[in-house]
Amino acid sequence: MAYRLRWAFLLALVAMPLIVVVTIMPMFGGEGPATVQTDKTDYAPGNVVKISGTGWQPGESVVLTLQETPYLDTHGPFTAIASDAGAILDQSFIPDAHDLGVTFTLTAYGVISHRSAQATFRDGLGLNLDQCANAPGSGANPPIRGVACGTTPTDSNPNWQNGDLNRGNSAYLEGDGVPYRLAITGLSIGTWTIRLEYDYTEGGKHAIDRLTRYTLSQAAAPCLSTNGVKCSGSPITFQIPGEVATGGGEALVNGGQLYKTTGDGTLDLGGADDTMALWGDVDGLNHTNVSSVSVDTNVTQIGAVTGDSQRQLSFRVTVDPSSVCDNQQGCKLILSWSGHISSAVDWGNGNAAGDISGASYHMRVKGVDQENGDTGGNQDRSVHLDDTGVIVQSITVVKKVLEEPAEVSGKFNLQIDGSTKATDVGNNGTTGLVFVTTGTHTVGEIASSGTTLSDYTSKIDCFNGTLPAESSGTSGPLTVTIDSGESLVCTITNTYNPPKLTVNKVTNPTSITSGFDLKINGTTYATDVGNGGTTGAKFGVIGANTFGEVGNSASLSDYTTTISGTGCTTCTFTNTAKGKINIVKNTEGGVDGTFGFRATGPYSFSQTPSITTVSGTGALAAPYTVKGNSSSYSVTETTVDPNFDLKSVVCSADGVNNLTNTSFTVPAGKTVTCTFTNTAKGKIKIVKKTVGGDGTFGYTATGPYSFSQSPSITTSSGNGTTTPTYTVKGNSGSYSVTESANANFTLTSVSCSDGVNTLSNTSFTVPAGKTVTCTFTNTNKTPALFTDTLLCTFDVDSGLLGTQFHLIYTPDNTSPSVWKLNASTPGQYYYNIFNLSSGGSSLSITLPYPWVTQGAVPIHVYSSVRLASVNGQTCLVPGTELTNFTPPVINYSSQAFGSTTTFNLTGLPAGWVYVNVHLDYGLKGTTNYVSNGSPTPGPAALDATTLAVRIPYGVLYNFSDSNGGGATTQSENVFKKDPGIGGLILQTGTTNPVVGANVEITDPNNNKVTVTTDQDGWYMWQYKYTGKAATFTVKLLPPKIAVPASTQSQSVTLKANGFLLVNFTVQ
Repeated sequence: MAYRLRWAFLLALVAMPLIVVVTIMPMFGGEGPATVQTDKTDYAPGNVVKISGTGWQPGESVVLTLQETPYLDTHGPFTAIASDAGAILDQSFIPDAHDLGVTFTLTAYGVISHRSAQATFRDGLGLNLDQCANAPGSGANPPIRGVACGTTPTDSNPNWQNGDLNRGNSAYLEGDGVPYRLAITGLSIGTWTIRLEYDYTEGGKHAIDRLTRYTLSQAAAPCLSTNGVKCSGSPITFQIPGEVATGGGEALVNGGQLYKTTGDGTLDLGGADDTMALWGDVDGLNHTNVSSVSVDTNVTQIGAVTGDSQRQLSFRVTVDPSSVCDNQQGCKLILSWSGHISSAVDWGNGNAAGDISGASYHMRVKGVDQENGDTGGNQDRSVHLDDTGVIVQSITVVKKVLEEPAEVSGKFNLQIDGSTKATDVGNNGTTGLVFVTTGTHTVGEIASSGTTLSDYTSKIDCFNGTLPAESSGTSGPLTVTIDSGESLVCTITNTYNPPKLTVNKVTNPTSITSGFDLKINGTTYATDVGNGGTTGAKFGVIGANTFGEVGNSASLSDYTTTISGTGCTTCTFTNTAKGKINIVKNTEGGVDGTFGFRATGPYSFSQTPSITTVSGTGALAAPYTVKGNSSSYSVTETTVDPNFDLKSVVCSADGVNNLTNTSFTVPAGKTVTCTFTNTAKGKIKIVKKTVGGDGTFGYTATGPYSFSQSPSITTSSGNGTTTPTYTVKGNSGSYSVTESANANFTLTSVSCSDGVNTLSNTSFTVPAGKTVTCTFTNTNKTPALFTDTLLCTFDVDSGLLGTQFHLIYTPDNTSPSVWKLNASTPGQYYYNIFNLSSGGSSLSITLPYPWVTQGAVPIHVYSSVRLASVNGQTCLVPGTELTNFTPPVINYSSQAFGSTTTFNLTGLPAGWVYVNVHLDYGLKGTTNYVSNGSPTPGPAALDATTLAVRIPYGVLYNFSDSNGGGATTQSENVFKKDPGIGGLILQTGTTNPVVGANVEITDPNNNKVTVTTDQDGWYMWQYKYTGKAATFTVKLLPPKIAVPASTQSQSVTLKANGFLLVNFTVQ
């Protein structure tokens, strides 16, 4: 079976071909032996097996069979046809991952010649070991360390390769790590042992002394340019041992912390430097997962270290069953590490890799199998040394600067062999690695521009790793000798020589001649000096120096100190006497308050104090101390008590200078006091009193500073006031308060007072902190009013003077040829009397014919009334009811227009009272009327029988009372009839007409029409019906609700040319 479905890893295999040929002679004679062979002895899964042979009879069929050992099955037969020369060729068989570890016996049999031959081959793992050539195509110094091995290969990029490393492709130093990567393909699920071997010594000289991380000194990317194995991301890492077991060979020097050419120069064991990296293949749906890795505790020493010896490392990797691997090439892994090139720093001169001449040393894969890692290996890569060698030499120059002040910042040019390799460097500056030939070289420095070497004490120290090599007590140049493979680090140390130091004293004002002690490094060199004092020039110390001063006869807290510069050698201490700012608050008007201030100035000075006056004065708890002779300061009042006005601000320095509070300079040693004076505000209050009812009154209040108000006051129970009270400037100008006339009231008195003095309302001064109250008293002068049931005046005919109301005549349902006085607009009425009486007095009221009182208690007496304007009419709002009266006897001398009746009310309450009398038109409900047509100004209501005038058009009705009041109204006749259906809609109780109600009328054919009531509550559908008598439906539409509810919809019969009256009463 050529292909079995298995999960496996694929990695490239590099191996030397070995051909095994077995010839089986035929049992009969011939011209020569027949042969069969394969192009390789070992195939990775997925590789084609190329079978060839000679000595076969031309044209015959040669049958090829494959037998597996251990026996699993037989492959074939495959058939190859012999050529004219007797040669055969077949490429039919491809082993898969299932065949790993199997030995195949190939048997070829000639069908005609009966000749046969045999050969054997194996299906092994695919292994490929690469190493990094870090100077491809040139071998020039220096190596290309910063570009990762595996980056797109060019002549200038490091590259992974199978061949040897030599001077033509690489350049490595002692202490470098050579990166390796191993690709393995053909793995199956399970645990595999991998054994690596490296040459530890060559002729007793150390070669590769341990394995380290793959990026120890050379950048490398094992997942780039992998040729069939794909990996990415972070690898699995595990620690690599470096020591042999006890008694198995020599221990590594320095506890294994060997010298390296990068970082801090020592391997980081137990950290990053001794780790192996491992990736599983990830290729589309295929992926190799590693579940565990275990490593031997020690490496194994092979051979004596005094000659040629090797060390081996074995570890185990488990391919997890969750892996999904290539059907043909199995599971795949990539591993990467570095071989550490031994250094003379660790092993001494003559004992390291640079001292191995002419021989190569190797990295090998000894085995990959599922037992001890002893089989399936044979990958070998060498580092070869010719006359010039792979190992190169270098010098690194490092700059150290000691005890140098920050402001000096000396700069230096570092040189090797007189050539500048690093320019303008300071402390910790370096040339980096500079590759040189063996022999003598010079190391030195020159000063950069602005730097003087004589300001420094210099020395040069050179080390080969940790071993001192050369040193000099001067700035050089120093001559050094470089051996093969040596990496020399030379440190040039410059120690700064400190200068002499001086401290000088300056005071402001300059009249200060004593008070200060001046110090250098804690030592007093000038005592109790003032302006012009000095320490003189004093030596400083190497390192940090301190300058200072302390108060002697002066206190430093009273001064602002500045120093001429940071890091100065001659430092000047300038002391400026501090100034002060004080804030004083005064109030006028005998009232105290709380006031907010803001004080600002240079050097971030900012204060926001609050001062509360006591008995008219206040100040800061303590003045603010500020820098003297500094500008510009300001003090402003930011939060003014709402009961005060700012009157004045005065600022002065010790009472001498007049300053502006918004911008001033505080003289050194002086105090600037800013005094703010505020005047307490006054208030104006207007009080309104009414007698005989409530009303609304307008006022005008004016005064200085554009004060102008036009309040309106409505009294309640005879009292009212302005809200809020007006706040004005105290002690300033002339104010006035006047009242606008109210037609219903008479102004009887005005008085203004500040609580002590009586003032004129037309011109007065409001004292600071005081309230002036002006009281206005008015008396209701309205004698009488005639109103509707809402107690509002009315007029149904605006075209005539005075007050009119409508008498509504509609056809009488019991006798359609005559009209009935059904309603009026408004429905009912009130006669309103405003009476000034003394207790127990009577009031006579006279009514005109045919008016009558309405209701069981038609007369009510109230303590007051308020007049209001609603839609252009005057409406009354009664106060508290005091008493009421039952209906009086109404007895007209004759039942004719012009007749009157009078009744008396006795025992009225004392004082002013409001009386209203509920009335109705006495002829409502009478019938047998007809209209006399349309004469001017309007129709009269005639007796239908005699045609005599019963109710003229435009009758005047005069109401009067013994209080001197009176009211007049006039009636207008309105006849409502046309062919069709009409009616009145009145409000229950008041009989007021309902305006704007909607009525729906439906004819026998279900045709509908909607009509709306007019100002008299009348609706009319004008329609001259010509058919037979028919039933129509008349419905009152919501939101109006009929009383009773059964009348909401009424069915009526309309005759030809007929008229029907359908009335509704609503809630």
